[in-house]
Amino acid sequence: MRDQIFDKIWELQTQKPTINKFFTFSIEDLRDDPGGCIDAIEEYLERHHDKIENFTFDAWIDEATFTPVLMMRMNPVAAIANHLFPSNLLNSLLPSSREADLLRERITNILGKYAFDFNDEGTRIRVASELGFIFPEAEIVDKTDEENIDKGILNFIIRLEGHDYTLEEYLELIASKKRHE
Repeated sequence: MRDQIFDKIWELQTQKPTINKFFTFSIEDLRDDPGGCIDAIEEYLERHHDKIENFTFDAWIDEATFTPVLMMRMNPVAAIANHLFPSNLLNSLLPSSREADLLRERITNILGKYAFDFNDEGTRIRVASELGFIFPEAEIVDKTDEENIDKGILNFIIRLEGHDYTLEEYLELIASKKRHE
């Protein structure tokens, strides 16, 4: 059972980011004014049409209020999706080795996004900013020197609790915790 829980959390953490909008219509709204409900959804979509690539719906009855809930799960356009990351809070529910793999994948995606950009200060600031979303608990420090620039290498370290780690060393530190393993 535990492996299934870990697999589901892994799926959640690695799927394309979505944005959820909840519509809480009363039973009376649905029965007496379904057109008004559709109008509310349509108005929301029209207002955000340039930010949404696609959407789906989920529906359920809230167990506490017995109110119908309609959730619209939206796939944002690439320009927005590139800046969304699943929450790192759920990483603690994964075995630490899988958390390290997940973070390694996110780092690879960020570095891949900038692979063909010039290795200049502006690019490195953007990379450091995105790495900061993955590692909010740490300071991301750009240690790229002229030799790194000549070789096209980005050199970032993670500074945490007075210690400096390369990205790989920090991932190894996370994996070494042996949480849930």
